[in-house]
Amino acid sequence: MGTETMIVRALFLASCCYVLQACASGSIGELRDTAANEHRFTTGENYEIVYRRVSRMARSCWEGGFMFSPQAQRITDADLFSETGTAEITIRMSNIANNVYAHVLIERLDADLTSVTVWNDLATWNSYGERVQLWAEGSEDCER
Repeated sequence: MGTETMIVRALFLASCCYVLQACASGSIGELRDTAANEHRFTTGENYEIVYRRVSRMARSCWEGGFMFSPQAQRITDADLFSETGTAEITIRMSNIANNVYAHVLIERLDADLTSVTVWNDLATWNSYGERVQLWAEGSEDCER
């Protein structure tokens, strides 16, 4: 393969990455407003337990690796807010920009009742909400 062909392919791949990156939400608020998928459920567990399960599995299954190109890496941000009884887990794609692809909001409803909402930006990720629900219920499987 000639040098020109390799350069053309590299430029094509870079432009594809740019286009795909541009399709993602820039912030959590934007994702919530324009999400391709939204999945809501409640579980009879304490919100801190649900947070620990889901954040551990999100890091294990979603973080790292490369998606679309060697420069794109998935990053998992997870925060527990004890004073408000909430937790948030955000999946970002770090490439040309740092865009939000999925967000999980975990809310304490009662001592042993938790509400979970999952938003994601790609229609092809429609099973992610179901996967988060399985993790919240104790599954340790990255695939459904």
